[in-house]
Amino acid sequence: MTRATMPRRRKSKKTEETTVASVAVEGRDPTLEIRLKRENSEWLDRHRAELRRKYPDRYVAVFDRRVAAQSEEFHAVLSALRKKSETAPAIAAIEFIDKDEVVWVL
Repeated sequence: MTRATMPRRRKSKKTEETTVASVAVEGRDPTLEIRLKRENSEWLDRHRAELRRKYPDRYVAVFDRRVAAQSEEFHAVLSALRKKSETAPAIAAIEFIDKDEVVWVL
């Protein structure tokens, strides 16, 4: 099981400068995770109209470029993703799909 390392402050022995260690998960490639997250988000954007017809007013999670979970409750979507994979919640694109198209005017 991988374990997340917590940020911690360290003082450099050479310069007394304080630095913050980065948060990382052992054994995972962060660039791969970012790419997978982007691919899932892009898939969700391309299929938004279809998702709006199938899952109106529900939370939808896209994992591996397909709908992995959907529910009216956000916590139910997260639970379903955690059952699929330890990394699924971090990589999945999760959005509330409103039955009506929302237009923002700024």
